[in-house]
Amino acid sequence: MDNKQFECNLIDQVHNLQQQGRQSYRQANFQSAQNFYMQAIDRIGIFQAINISISLENTTITDQFRCDLYHDLSKVYIRKDQYDQAIEYVLESQRIANQLQDQVRTARCLDRQGEIKLLKNQYHQALQDLKHSLEIKLDVLGNDGEDNLDIAESYHILSKVYLAQDRFDTSNSNCKKALDIRIKLLGENDLDVIESYLMRIQIYMQQSKFDEALDILDKYVEVAWKMFYNKINNYVIAKLYNDMGVIYTYQSKYEKALPVFELSLTFRVNLFGDSHTHVAESYNNIGNVYYYQFKYDNAMSMYDKSLKIRLQLLGDSHLHVAESYNNIGNIHCYQCQYDNAIQMYDKSLKIRLQLLGDSHTLVAESYKNIGNVYCYQSKYDDAMLMYEKSLTISLKFGSSSTHNAELYNNIGNIYCNQSKFNKAVSMYEKSLNIRLKLLGDSHTHVAESYNNIGNGYCYQFRYDDAMSMYEKSLNIRLRLLGDSHTHVAESYNNIGNIYSYQSKYGDAMLMYEKSLNIRLQLLRDNGKAQPMFPESLNIESKLLVDEHIYIAELYNNIGIVYTHQTKYDEALSMFEKSLSFLSHLTSSRDVQTDVSKLYNSIGIIYFLQNKYDKALSMYEVSLSIQLEMSMENHPDTAILYNNFGDVYYHQSVHDQALTMYQKSLDIQLRLLPEYYLKTAILYISIGQIYYHQSQDLLALLMFEKSLDIRLQLWKKYQTDIYKSFSKIESFHHCQSNYDETLLIFEKSLDIRLTSSGTNHTNISTFNKIGKVYWYQSTNDRALLIHRELLKKCSKTNEYKAVSYNKIGKAYFRQSKYDEALLMHEESLKNSLKSLNIDHIYIYNSVTIVKFIHIVDSISHTDCKNIADSYRCIGKVYKHQSKYDDALSMLQKSLNIWESLHGDYRSHIAKLYSNIADINSLQSNWNEALTRYQYASKKYVEVFGENYPKLVPIYAAMTYIYEIQNKDNEAVTMRNKSDCIRNSQQKNNQIDYQANSQPLQANFGSQGKEYILLKYLGIGLRSMRV
Repeated sequence: MDNKQFECNLIDQVHNLQQQGRQSYRQANFQSAQNFYMQAIDRIGIFQAINISISLENTTITDQFRCDLYHDLSKVYIRKDQYDQAIEYVLESQRIANQLQDQVRTARCLDRQGEIKLLKNQYHQALQDLKHSLEIKLDVLGNDGEDNLDIAESYHILSKVYLAQDRFDTSNSNCKKALDIRIKLLGENDLDVIESYLMRIQIYMQQSKFDEALDILDKYVEVAWKMFYNKINNYVIAKLYNDMGVIYTYQSKYEKALPVFELSLTFRVNLFGDSHTHVAESYNNIGNVYYYQFKYDNAMSMYDKSLKIRLQLLGDSHLHVAESYNNIGNIHCYQCQYDNAIQMYDKSLKIRLQLLGDSHTLVAESYKNIGNVYCYQSKYDDAMLMYEKSLTISLKFGSSSTHNAELYNNIGNIYCNQSKFNKAVSMYEKSLNIRLKLLGDSHTHVAESYNNIGNGYCYQFRYDDAMSMYEKSLNIRLRLLGDSHTHVAESYNNIGNIYSYQSKYGDAMLMYEKSLNIRLQLLRDNGKAQPMFPESLNIESKLLVDEHIYIAELYNNIGIVYTHQTKYDEALSMFEKSLSFLSHLTSSRDVQTDVSKLYNSIGIIYFLQNKYDKALSMYEVSLSIQLEMSMENHPDTAILYNNFGDVYYHQSVHDQALTMYQKSLDIQLRLLPEYYLKTAILYISIGQIYYHQSQDLLALLMFEKSLDIRLQLWKKYQTDIYKSFSKIESFHHCQSNYDETLLIFEKSLDIRLTSSGTNHTNISTFNKIGKVYWYQSTNDRALLIHRELLKKCSKTNEYKAVSYNKIGKAYFRQSKYDEALLMHEESLKNSLKSLNIDHIYIYNSVTIVKFIHIVDSISHTDCKNIADSYRCIGKVYKHQSKYDDALSMLQKSLNIWESLHGDYRSHIAKLYSNIADINSLQSNWNEALTRYQYASKKYVEVFGENYPKLVPIYAAMTYIYEIQNKDNEAVTMRNKSDCIRNSQQKNNQIDYQANSQPLQANFGSQGKEYILLKYLGIGLRSMRV
């Protein structure tokens, strides 16, 4: 065989080996491809080994083969994630291409170098290489460049780089260019064309355009089946099904994702065997599905399988191994096994630092995950340090990336947990701006940002702003996720919270029910159990642990609404349902926190029902849970101590109440800002204790501290300042310091008029000034004030009713009973007008009671005004000796008070006492005695045995018993009366009814804020970041 024939045979062998290698490569059989390429290179080496002279023409051909083979080997090593070997071969290929002065081959080498830098997340350097490559190709190929597969390859890789940078429009543009060239030259049914479509799918997935991505997948799965079924190229079908599973996972359609991942795995195992990187990828993806389904044991099994294959094939220092460690860390983190999570994240971080250096986005991801663990452990300083490390790295690759947006969001969560709400909102807005820029205004991450900003506004009591954010989030979620998604349920819940805080309880209940229906349907769809019987739930699977928590939260929120509506039995039922759901879950820290808060909620209900021993029992359980979790210095613990103090205060155990309030204050002063509304409220509580202990100067000091805080918070909480003014006014008023009282009222009125002009709160202050004159017995001045008040509220029936009543009371004190009667009747008419009740029902209290039950949204204030008018008319009739008419009016008042939701025992007791007085005047002694007994019983329940208003009741009962010759009973009543008088003299106490009322008495025009502040402290997950 002559040299020429030998050369031709050798070149043919090299060519055949190269084609076999490329065929193996296209089948994803990379080891086989590598073997073929190496054999071809060995064949070329034979020339030198046997020193056969080669023609110049064949020398050029063999150099071209060597250049292409080294280039092809670099592609193999890229697919095997062995980047160091890949760069060695591509540099050798480039050296030969330069010798050949073959610019196209040089450009191909630049493509490979750019691809390697892309995979190392060196995006800027990758773009430099790829743009240089494209310039060379376009320059060499000229007008034919736009119809060349090498040009398409450059566009394809550029699209990948731009996608990694979240530059979706540019990525899509380059992808389209590559696709158009490939379709034109290769037709629709070619593997390279499918690769371009797969690239477009990746772009759609990153933009959450899942439907568009699935449309492409559905089409090309069918094409791939026709092209490759029963052929060795089934890896293409495996890849398509894998991507389809990824999309379903993004959409939270786990029941669809799992079977397609398993089908992809089957193809890959059949094609590559049990030990292959693609098989490891499939196990990893199946593990992700189980992770999102809370099937942590199954997920861990899949991650372990993936990790073992990767360790076997890739060694213990590979990026895929780092990914496996990271995913296993995620499971430990979600199971609250934080030490194990940190251990896995550290392993992942060390590999990434070793391979990628300390300025890589994957390193940034590891820092972020470690920060998440610290955040869950409430180690906010450590978490912030990790987030800042992550952000410092990420910012090197540009200020606008989805990773940066997530970090800003997480930093916002920390600020929110630290009650730094302004900073939290600022971070959330940074995150939102990036997401809007990169993802557009219709993306689930954008919806998350709107939701979190809403949370920040809600904490700042900016309810209208919060509602706007929640509605934006809801609209996006409904459009992208449908109306039965867990995130949609979250939005309905948050909107319900706003309505609840705004006292729009009907709207709140509607939102909560929508959210609850979605959550319960998710349980039913997964076939776990009947949702109303949580004891039958199969919690061991952990499939819907979060859904159980959210359902518990919704029952809690509904309970809060019932509490605001003073429907305490219904509220208690809701809190107990919530507790029942949580009691069946794994005792993670979050779950235990929520359980503790629910016991606190139940305790508050018992407190509002005056079941103080039960309330204390619930608070003790809640406190024990918090202390077990080392929450001694936590805002929730401060709330609990405050609640203990409330109970002890109402049990008149003032020393213990003061101790509890002081513990609460110590925590709040350590953790919360210097000027904080809850602290102002706590100073009021402590001041009331000092007042009851006759430590007047300390009491006044506490009230003034509260006022100082509220004045500092003036712009945010203008209306709340008047609570402190009210307490200081009450202090002076109860000591008969009427001049000081007037001065406080005038200061309050001046601030109100300056800030808001004449409104209902200012009218209230006019009213109080009139009351001071009334107490000073300067009835003319009182009348003047109330007439001025009547002018200011001439268009408001409610306030007109109040003013007419006050004027009537002033006339009554002047014994001008006819004038008083006229004013009280005018008051009654205006009250009824505000309820839109026709005048023919004026004296039909039964109709009013029915109306109240039918229209539950009627203001209790209106109803109270009507009841007060009936009582005042009754008092006038009594002094006019019209006893039957008086009894009729007082009974009407009593009917209304007894129909209202809430604790109005003191009002009811007063009316029974008034009716008993008239029974006595009519010598109906037994009826009078029965009503006095009932009145005294209610007063004792509410205010205790030493309540001053019991004195006249006991005196009246003594008189009746004496008439009936019941001497023993008369002596008993007289002794009780004397005991109260002696107690008053001993303690130098005065009738301070405003501070002796139960908590409900504080729920007046500003009372809803007070309840809200308490419940903001016990809200479940919706108010926890």
